[in-house]
Amino acid sequence: MRTSALLLVFFFLSTIMAGDGVEASDEFEHFYAAYERAVESEIKGEMQESCSIIRDNGDGTYEMQVYYIVSESAASKARIRALENMAKESAAAQQYAEKVSEFVKEGFSE
Repeated sequence: MRTSALLLVFFFLSTIMAGDGVEASDEFEHFYAAYERAVESEIKGEMQESCSIIRDNGDGTYEMQVYYIVSESAASKARIRALENMAKESAAAQQYAEKVSEFVKEGFSE
């Protein structure tokens, strides 16, 4: 349910960016890729190994498949943490960008 809500947020963000004349597809894809990486990082701590299947290939090598269980509530919490962390990082980046911009403007005003 929350995944659908987050996807709706992303849809509205891309619509707003497009309305502002921003190149929505590139920025949205970059944002979503960063979000996916953040979720992947957050969800690793929520994974519980369920079972492993090991197959002998006969040539001294093995093929292994490992299956994990992630509870839906833990996955939702991981997605929310990832989104909150991205928002904090974005706010910090914006703050630093503003400081750099002020510094550059001061250099040109002298």
